[in-house]
Amino acid sequence: MFVPAEPEKGVTIPETPLPKVSEGLSFDMAGFFIHNGRMYVQTGETAPAGLRGSYVFTPTGQIDEWSGAEEYVEGASSVGGDVYTVEGYDESFRLCLADENGTFSLYDCLGGVTLKTGADLFETRLHLESRWESVSFLPDEAWQNNHTDYRPLALTDDEIEAFLSLLMATPMQDWSAGSENGDIFDQDFAQAHLRFTLTDGTSVSLRLFENGCVTYDGSPARVCACLPGDIFDTVFTACRA
Repeated sequence: MFVPAEPEKGVTIPETPLPKVSEGLSFDMAGFFIHNGRMYVQTGETAPAGLRGSYVFTPTGQIDEWSGAEEYVEGASSVGGDVYTVEGYDESFRLCLADENGTFSLYDCLGGVTLKTGADLFETRLHLESRWESVSFLPDEAWQNNHTDYRPLALTDDEIEAFLSLLMATPMQDWSAGSENGDIFDQDFAQAHLRFTLTDGTSVSLRLFENGCVTYDGSPARVCACLPGDIFDTVFTACRA
């Protein structure tokens, strides 16, 4: 069932972590750390070394699936390494963690944030519309089999810009378990996967569902922009070619 959003109200993402990060992956297995009382969750994306900002802190790295609730305190984490700010991003939303190999993994925090339209996430925080440089896709079958050979999306810049413009203007919807819409992952919609490369060297991965919903794959929150119609269909079809 599709329940229209209330643009003036928006969707507030819970402060506490959701039980599932993605299909088949428990939250306890996800990389995270707690800083200033906020939980930052690993997005699966990395940042180029040039975006590393100032040193923030070094988390404990002592949390695992057997840790009790009392251990989820300031500085706790399921990963080890040094945490830094990310140039060009609000540190209340995004930080990066450097591992022993010198890789800067991106961690985002959306707990307690209210998202009214797609722009609140995809532009204000991720800078997708203003910084996108190229876009590629991966068919869902390939994604399910852990393939990473993304292909260039065969659409014009005007078509992509039209999609992004609509994405930014669309009210956000709650598609989590227990919501009126129901969990988006429990509804057997066909899916497609988009990956935008930005001018700063980062990437933003989106998941598209055949009902018109679009979600940010870097967050466990089931918050979607729902934009069924010709523009969405054009992009969705191109992602499944």
